[in-house]
Amino acid sequence: MSLAQIYFMESLVLLGTIFLQVPTGALADLIGRKKTVIFGSIMYSISIIWFSFGNSPLDMWGANILCMFGISFCDGADSAFLYVH
Repeated sequence: MSLAQIYFMESLVLLGTIFLQVPTGALADLIGRKKTVIFGSIMYSISIIWFSFGNSPLDMWGANILCMFGISFCDGADSAFLYVH
């Protein structure tokens, strides 16, 4: 992948993370912050492993999308979890 393609992919992932903040926050309110932080951490960890062993652009897209969901599940819920407790 070229550097421009990597930057494009990362910018889409960051935009997706921003747009997923509200739905994942609502899900955290429904099922609990601790569960969403654990789920997001697992998704993020799997994406890091996928990044390590992936060697095609499709692998990078898949790992980035999984990373996007993992970050958005953890992002607001972890700080709210620390604030409440």
